[in-house]
Amino acid sequence: MPSRKSSERVLVERAQKRLADALDEACNGNASEADTGELIKIEEVLAIANDAAKEAISLRRRIRHDGDRGATEESSTQGPSTAIHRVFDDQHGVRWNAFAVYPTQTAKAKSTLPEQYRSGWLSFNSSTETRRIAPIPERWTDLPDDTLSQLCEAAEVARRSSREGPSTT
Repeated sequence: MPSRKSSERVLVERAQKRLADALDEACNGNASEADTGELIKIEEVLAIANDAAKEAISLRRRIRHDGDRGATEESSTQGPSTAIHRVFDDQHGVRWNAFAVYPTQTAKAKSTLPEQYRSGWLSFNSSTETRRIAPIPERWTDLPDDTLSQLCEAAEVARRSSREGPSTT
């Protein structure tokens, strides 16, 4: 049975491949000559790239976080959950991407994060907003969609930075 770290590394590689493929596809188009349909396709491909980048970042931080604290695999009859990204629809039909964010040691050391987020948070991203809840709920990857939806509803709406565009958590 592969270790959690090797499983997470495989997931990082997959996310990075999805990111590279999506960026290649988006960059092969000529935006100045594209019609509306082609621009919509580029937007959708960039959204896929955005999700893949966030997943790769979250996984890398998780691997580093686990290494920093000398983590060992969780003990359970089924082993640790390997899912680190969930997609679900809330009660209003809004599609959300949920993933855990583990801040770097540098961010923690500089105290650039509010206290409640220094150990990480669960990020919920839709096409129109980002929400955060901290701390990361235990075994959030195993929660039913309706429970995840309730957590999303209770999460704090993330501010958008005017100079950086949409918040990326």
